[in-house]
Amino acid sequence: MNRPISPVHLTCQLHPHFPLTHGCVKEDCQYDCLFCSECLIEQLDHLTQHRQFIQPLPKFLGEMGALLQKTRQLLRPLEPLGQQIQSAQQYFQNYVVQQKDSVNLSLKALCDEFFSLIESSRNRCFMAIDQQASQVSTLLEQKMKSTLTEDLLIVQDIPEFHSTLAGLAEDKKVEFIYQLKA
Repeated sequence: MNRPISPVHLTCQLHPHFPLTHGCVKEDCQYDCLFCSECLIEQLDHLTQHRQFIQPLPKFLGEMGALLQKTRQLLRPLEPLGQQIQSAQQYFQNYVVQQKDSVNLSLKALCDEFFSLIESSRNRCFMAIDQQASQVSTLLEQKMKSTLTEDLLIVQDIPEFHSTLAGLAEDKKVEFIYQLKA
């Protein structure tokens, strides 16, 4: 058994206990477009200014439905354009991501190369410092041996040196130096 569908009763936002009864179909209306019998009394300015556009709710809903259908028909040819725009936006977003990835990889490669060059330069500097330090150390050692040898030869010729050295023979360090002389 089919039951009749009960009509939907829309209530007023300003007066929730009253059902909506009318609507204004004026396109650029600055007032609320739906109202109840109480709103009609309270909004006389609206009623006076848009009298020819204020219609009973069923007629208002019919006109709004027709307007909605007309709008859909007007927008239907634009659907492919909207899809093309979405596709272009997605392509552009993917392109931006690819470009960022490319820049990121390039910068990483440059940074790796830069740090490699720094490491190589640091190693060359350390090798040069080590080589110079080794040369200076060798020169100092040679100079010290040469100076000690010259000093020892000069001291050997002094007769007091032999007697002093013999007196200190108990000290191992002096004994070692004395052995170097011999």
